Parts: sequence; C-alpha cells; structure tokens
Amino acid sequence: MNDMSLLDEGLTKLGVHCGAEEKQQLLDFVELLIKWNRVYNLTSIKDRRQIIIRHLFDSFSLVAFIKQYLCSGLGNTASGNDVSKKRIIDVGSGAGLPGLPLAIIFPQYEFVLLDSNTKKTRFIVQASSDLGLKNTTIESNRSQDFRTDLRFDCIISRALSSLSDIVAMTAHLCVKNGLFMIMKGTFPTQELETLTDEVIVRFIESVDVPGLDAERHIVCLQAKSL
Repeated sequence: MNDMSLLDEGLTKLGVHCGAEEKQQLLDFVELLIKWNRVYNLTSIKDRRQIIIRHLFDSFSLVAFIKQYLCSGLGNTASGNDVSKKRIIDVGSGAGLPGLPLAIIFPQYEFVLLDSNTKKTRFIVQASSDLGLKNTTIESNRSQDFRTDLRFDCIISRALSSLSDIVAMTAHLCVKNGLFMIMKGTFPTQELETLTDEVIVRFIESVDVPGLDAERHIVCLQAKSL
C-alpha cells in the first residue's frame, strides 16, 4: 500500500474529509518531518508509514470533536467569534502536532502553535511556509509565559502534561466558557481527581486510531470563569 492509499484509508476510517490538495499537503508535511528529523531529532519515529499512523492519524482523532463541539455551539458564545473566526492554540506543539495537520484540515480557523523548543519551532515555521499555510502563527515560548491580547476558543494539547498542569499553565489563554481538548493514552483516572472547579469535564471519549494498537482518549474540559 502506497502512502496516499494508506492516508485515504485512515482518513475514511476517521471520517475526515479533505480534497486532493490537502492530502498532498499532509504527505508533504511527512516528507518535511523526515527530512528535518535527520538533523533536528524532531521525533523518535523514523518510518514513513508509522509517521502517518502515529502522527497524522493520531492528530486527526480530534477532528470529529472539534467539528461537533467547537463548530456546533459549545464554545460559540465564549469570545463572540463566529465559526469562521475561531482561534485554536496547540500548546506544546513539538514538531507541529497536532496543530499543523489540523490547520490543513480546518483552513477557516486560526491556529497558534506554541512550543518552548526553538529548534522545533524553527521547523514548524519552515513547514508552514513550505506548505503555503495562511492560518498558522508559530510562537516560541513557555505556555505559562506566553501572553496575547486575543484569547483562544479552544486549547489543544498532545502528551504535554497532566490535566491539572495543562489547565494551570494555559488558563490565562482561554476565553470564558472556552474548551480544552486534551489527548491522552489510557483513561486518566488519577488526573481527573486533581482537577479544580475552574473547569467542567464535558466528556472523555475513547478513540480508535487506524493502524495503532494502543489506547487513546480525548478529554474535553470547559473553562468556567477563567
């Protein structure tokens, strides 16, 4: 199975719809990641097929929830933004994951990709430019130190820290009633017990990532009066 066939199969299973141009951008991103990884050690995953599965498909496990909850109304009144002006920040983006693939799938939203590792943010800047993305901004900073006049409707994070630490580090970036969509492996029972009443647990969903034999969960929290 070639890369495009693998990508098509995974996108179909995940219910992700995109055009030929977006699919090519995704595969071009994989090539850029492989190329830069030889020098910058951006990911421990070297195999192209595994990068598609463990990075692209894993990132796309968020797509259905972004569509259902961010687009349909759960966070729509938070910032006064209409759907086309939603702002999403990927905290601890690393090599641009999951933010950069999601920016390809959701060109109508504004994405900020935040990471404190300048080596990795240099890659994201170059990748965004090479892919011709117009809806991404890359920031090199620690999440607790990053400040912006415009807050975010949704904060996403993949394998960054515990739930309570993520909320503590990013609460100042979230609009009132905004969402946190946090990617986890196993069900985070102990982490849930440490959450404060600053946030409401909206849902925790198990997700199947095509080709990946491992547990994955999406935790959605909603800010109250942050």
